Amino acid sequence: MTVREARRVSPAAAFVALLATVCLLWGALATPTAHALLPTPLDPSGQAVAAYGGWAAWSRYDPTTTQFALILRSPAGTISTAAVPEREAAFDVELGPDGGGVAAVYSRCSNAVALVGCQIYELPLAESPSSERLLAIPGGGSLHEPAIWQGRIAFLRRNPAGGSEDATSPTARLPDLLLVWKRAGSPQRVALPASKGSRRAGWPRGLTGLISGLTLNGNALAYTTASGVKGTGAEFSMFTLWYQRVGQGARLMDQATAGEGNVCLPAVLSPTIVGSKLYAYLHACDPSAANLDRWTRYDIRTRNAQRARYAFTSSSDSSITSILPEAGGAIWDSEGVRRIGHLTWTDIGRPKPESFCTHNDLFC
Repeated sequence: MTVREARRVSPAAAFVALLATVCLLWGALATPTAHALLPTPLDPSGQAVAAYGGWAAWSRYDPTTTQFALILRSPAGTISTAAVPEREAAFDVELGPDGGGVAAVYSRCSNAVALVGCQIYELPLAESPSSERLLAIPGGGSLHEPAIWQGRIAFLRRNPAGGSEDATSPTARLPDLLLVWKRAGSPQRVALPASKGSRRAGWPRGLTGLISGLTLNGNALAYTTASGVKGTGAEFSMFTLWYQRVGQGARLMDQATAGEGNVCLPAVLSPTIVGSKLYAYLHACDPSAANLDRWTRYDIRTRNAQRARYAFTSSSDSSITSILPEAGGAIWDSEGVRRIGHLTWTDIGRPKPESFCTHNDLFC
C-alpha cells in the first residue's frame, strides 16, 4: 500500500487493521515463548535424575519404608515404579545404550550412606517388566556410581587408603578409584588428576578429592571432583569439571571455588557427553541469593561454551542435584522432577576456571 492509498483508509478501518496486526504479532511472538518457558512437572517428590534415549529414571522417597524407590519414565511418557528393591539412599542410577536398547545401572549396598558393601546391578529398560542382574565385576571392593555404554561399565571403587568421603576433610585425598570394565578381563584403572600443590595458597600436593557425576560415552568419560582444605579459622573448597578419554590424561573444563563466606557449597552437577558437547550445571550458591547458576554446553575441543537461557531454580541457594539434556530441552530435579521441551542458548566464550592459586596452575 502506498502513502497515498493509506490516506484513503478511514480512521475506523485503520484502527481495526492496526489492532489485527498487533494481535497477530503478539500471537506470533508471545505464544511460543510462553509455551517454551513453562516446565512440565513429572514427580513432585522425585530427585537424582538420569536420562537417555527417551527414558528417564529418578529416586522417590517412600515415607512408609523410609527408603527410596526407583522410578522409570518410558519414551511414551508412562511413569512407573521399577520392580527392584528400594535403596537406603537415593539411587546412583545412570542410563545408557546396551545392545539394541537402553539399560539402567546402579549400586546396591549393605550401607548405602557410607558406601559399604556396594555391588553394581543392571536393569534392561523395556515397556514390559524386566529383571535386574548383578554384574560380576572382578577385583572385589565396594563399587558404586556406575555408568554404561554398550557393554562398557565405568564405576568407582572405594579406596580405604584414600581418606574421608567428606570433600572438605584434609584426609579426603582419593576416596575412590575410577575404573572401566568391558565385561571381560579385569577392569582398567583410570589415571586421575591430582593437585600439584601450592605453598602460597596452602593447598596440598597429590589431592584428587571426591569424584561424582561420573558419565560415559563410548571411550570418553566426564566427572567432577570436590576437594577442600580446613585451616585455622578458614575453609576453602574447589569443584572441578573434567573430561577424559580412557588411556589419556584428564582435561580441566571448568572450576568453581568457595570460601568460608559462602552460605552453602557450590557444585558442578551432572556432566553429560552428547557428541562433541559436554553439558554441566554450575550451582553457584551465591551468598546474595541471586540466581548466578548456569547450565553450560561446552565444545569439548575448544572449551568455548554456551549457557541455557532459562532459570532452573528460583535462587542460587535453592536445591538442585541433577539436570540433563533431553530432546532439545532438559529434565532436572529442583522442587521435584520437571522437564522443559525447548531451550535457547547464548554464547559465553570460554569460561575462566576459578582458582586459589595462579592462572598457570588452575588445579592447585
